[in-house]
Amino acid sequence: MSTKDIHTGSFPGKVARVALFTIFVLIAFTFQASACHVGDKVWNDLNLNGIQDDGEPGIEGVEVKLFRHYNNGTVSYIESTTTDEDGKYNFSVRYRKCYHLQFELPEGYAFTSQDQGTHDYLDSDVNITTGETKKFKIWRARFYKKWDAGMYELASVGNFVWKDVNNNGVQDQGEPGTEGVTVELYDCTGEFVASTNTDSTGFYEFTGLLPGSYYMKFILPDGYVFAPYGQGGDPASDSDAGDGGVTPCFDLSAGEYNEIIDAGLFTHNEEIPEFPTIALPMAAILGLAFVFQRRKE
Repeated sequence: MSTKDIHTGSFPGKVARVALFTIFVLIAFTFQASACHVGDKVWNDLNLNGIQDDGEPGIEGVEVKLFRHYNNGTVSYIESTTTDEDGKYNFSVRYRKCYHLQFELPEGYAFTSQDQGTHDYLDSDVNITTGETKKFKIWRARFYKKWDAGMYELASVGNFVWKDVNNNGVQDQGEPGTEGVTVELYDCTGEFVASTNTDSTGFYEFTGLLPGSYYMKFILPDGYVFAPYGQGGDPASDSDAGDGGVTPCFDLSAGEYNEIIDAGLFTHNEEIPEFPTIALPMAAILGLAFVFQRRKE
């Protein structure tokens, strides 16, 4: 068959045109199927601004799930992957189909703010509650590198409530912890956040906190007073409980563990009775002894 036959209306020409069209369609379909990808990056949003800034690292090992949306309204899980050492991931997807992604938070992290800034390739596309992106459609063959997730590390605070035996406001060697003391955590607007009790060693802890400003209130047990505040010049070994057991406000940054907020407690020993209390019985005893002695004489 000649080239002339292909361009004429002859039967061989028609067959050739159909064959060429079929080959073209198959090649195009194969290209579309193989060239459609979705992905990009999970990163540590160190300054919590919801934007990928220079120097902010990727987070390795985050699980990312791919879901497909069908025309009948159903949604099904397709597959999952994990981010590499640079926080990168990608999925192969089908042309003209609809999908969404879900990112699993690692322990100790929270999602940063969604859709911040003006650059869609540098923001976080994840709902901070569900970890899901919105539904999107694959319109043409390309790598859709815009589906990112920003995360930041949560903060913690905790340390020690101790029995300040010598009432000097400093944690001295051998002074024991105090069990069962209630510790309350508030943000610096006065909003209650959480409470806990010290364990058998006097240790307490609050974890999974949003970065921000906080203060604590130590509830004084019966029979105790608070040790002197801020003594000794070392924040790691002094008592931070001021009037009413309340500490000053302190800041917690992303990923920080503050372990210098302590409270010292002091209990008074039994006092020796004052003179009149003990002198009168002693005088009576001495008087009786004197009387009996005189009678013997």
